[in-house]
Amino acid sequence: MARPFLTVPDELLYHAENAADYFEARGYTVTPEHHDLGFPYAPTLYCERPPTTLFVEVDSAIRKDRTNAWVGYTRSCSGDTRIALAMPTENPRATTDEAWLRTAGVGLYLCNAGPVQESIPPRDMSLNAQLPELASLPPEIRRILGPVYEQFERAQWRDGFKSACQAVESLAREYLKQSIRAGRIAFVTAAGRPRPLTEQQIDGMTLGQLGQTFGQIQNQNYSDSAIGSVLRLINKDRVNITHHSTRPETEAALRQNVGQHMYRVIAALKELT
Repeated sequence: MARPFLTVPDELLYHAENAADYFEARGYTVTPEHHDLGFPYAPTLYCERPPTTLFVEVDSAIRKDRTNAWVGYTRSCSGDTRIALAMPTENPRATTDEAWLRTAGVGLYLCNAGPVQESIPPRDMSLNAQLPELASLPPEIRRILGPVYEQFERAQWRDGFKSACQAVESLAREYLKQSIRAGRIAFVTAAGRPRPLTEQQIDGMTLGQLGQTFGQIQNQNYSDSAIGSVLRLINKDRVNITHHSTRPETEAALRQNVGQHMYRVIAALKELT
C-alpha cells in the first residue's frame, strides 16, 4: 500500500517509497512527512529507532539552504539526531557538494530501481565530541585507534568507545604481566598485606578489576597511577553501554562523557605504548 505523501513530486514518489522501505527494513519506525512546530520543514521521512532520530529529505538535488536549516536544528537537539538526503542515483551531484555534506555530517542515500545505497553515513549531530587529529598522535597509537576513529566517522561512536576501552584493557593486562616478570611491581591489599598475583588471574580480570589492581601497586610510578586512574574513570560508562545500553540514563551519561573519555584513553595509551 502506497504511503500518503502529499508534498513529494510525482517523479520522486517511487524513490520516497523505496527509501521508506529501506529504513523500515533497518529497524526504524518511519512516518511520512511528520511535522512538528519546532521542525524547520516537514521531512519526507521521520525515522525513529531509539535512541536515534533520523530526518530524511527525498529530493532531486542537494539544496544547501534547506539542508543548512536541518543541520542547525539537529545540532540543537540533546539526543542522537541525524539528517540525511535521498536522491535518484542518476541525478548530477557536484563533487564539492558531496564534500560539503561530509563536512557538515549530513548523510546521502542514492535511490534507483534496485536497493538504496548509502553513499555518506549521517553523523549524530548533537554529539559534542571533538577528538584530536589522528595524524597528530604517535604512530603506535594511530595503529591502535585508527579503527576507532573510523567508527566515530561512521556515526558508530558507541561501538568506537567500546573498542577503545577494549584496546586499553588488553594493553593494561600486558603491562601488568610484563612488570611482574621484570620484578618491578608488587601488590598490597587495602589492609596493606602483600597480594600475590598470577598472569592467569590478570587474564580473568574485568576492566574495573584491572583498575582496582593498578591502585594496589606498591610504590606506583607515574605511568602506573595514570593508567589505573583512566581505567577507573571509564569503567562505569563502559559497563553501562555494554550491559544496559537501552537505558536512557546510560545514553545521556555516555553522550556527556565520551569526548573526555577518549582523551583519557589516549593519555593511557601514551603510557602503555
